[in-house]
Amino acid sequence: MDGKVRILFLAANPLDMSRLRLDEEARQIDKKIRSSDFRDDFDLIPFMAAQPSDLQEALLRHKPHILHFSGHGNRTQGVMFQDNEGNAAPVKKEVLGSLLGILRDNIRVVVLNACYSKSQSGSIIKAIDYTVVMNKPIHDESAVAFSASFYRALAFGRTVKESFDLGVNELLLLGVPGHKTPEIFIRGGVNSAADSIIKPERKPSSQSGGAGGGNIVSAVGQGNVAIGGSADGAKISTGGVETGTR
Repeated sequence: MDGKVRILFLAANPLDMSRLRLDEEARQIDKKIRSSDFRDDFDLIPFMAAQPSDLQEALLRHKPHILHFSGHGNRTQGVMFQDNEGNAAPVKKEVLGSLLGILRDNIRVVVLNACYSKSQSGSIIKAIDYTVVMNKPIHDESAVAFSASFYRALAFGRTVKESFDLGVNELLLLGVPGHKTPEIFIRGGVNSAADSIIKPERKPSSQSGGAGGGNIVSAVGQGNVAIGGSADGAKISTGGVETGTR
């Protein structure tokens, strides 16, 4: 991948829904990236209080390689953005899938870190190489731990699939609930075993001079494989009901 890996971190914390620690999630992701080998190869672009009207411009302007949404999700309405008053504004799965199908030029990975976001994934997985979703409610603490571990692994040069597995394993290591909640969909034809966001010929960032790097920037086909949230990625998760805050 040419240039830096741009992570567009879209977050929405509607006033009429329970409060989430989305700023802490962004902070933890940045912290994990900054401690990694390839920290200088990543830009984290936070976009807080995101509204549906922001989506097109944010994608066109930043041209992300990874699109991350953090916030609430609903089984029937999809992921929740915010309206002008700060209240919940759902974006229908068909609309989001259509948008990503049009502006998929650079996007390799989509992460929907929200409850029931699996219901949002139908058309996305046809256009995007890797789609990470939650198949039921997930606790805020678990959502933060999973995503921070996922991006740390990416920034150490691991493949997307390995990074997903390490994110799941982190929940088990910490003893927090939800290790069966994340799922990854891999678009047909993608060689997930050899596919890293960071090119293998890249050299790690120099460890001298402090943390550095990991910059925060202000601001498809058939045959998809669904791999459930087990530590080894070999189990297809069936979902179910679990108490959560997202």
